[in-house]
Amino acid sequence: MNIGIQEIILISIIALVILGPERLPIVIKNILSFSKRARRTFNQIKADLEKEVNINEITQEVHNEEILRELGEPVEQIKKNTNDIKKFFNKKHDSSYMNKEND
Repeated sequence: MNIGIQEIILISIIALVILGPERLPIVIKNILSFSKRARRTFNQIKADLEKEVNINEITQEVHNEEILRELGEPVEQIKKNTNDIKKFFNKKHDSSYMNKEND
């Protein structure tokens, strides 16, 4: 909403005629006070929402890290089991090779 200087002058003249010179400064002061409070409230709500969004992001990241850690444990177990199986078959292969040489 863009208000030019002409619109401001027109509004000021209309306000002066309607409110009179005695009440106009009081009304302007009240409007400015309300505007400051509204801006402060809006900024506080904005800060609270940004903080809440940040908290939600952090919570999601922690949850994701927990899931990755839980998934990592089975992967490590699979690797260990695979190595154990390889060792077992290597031993079997070595022992069967030795048996063939002895025959």
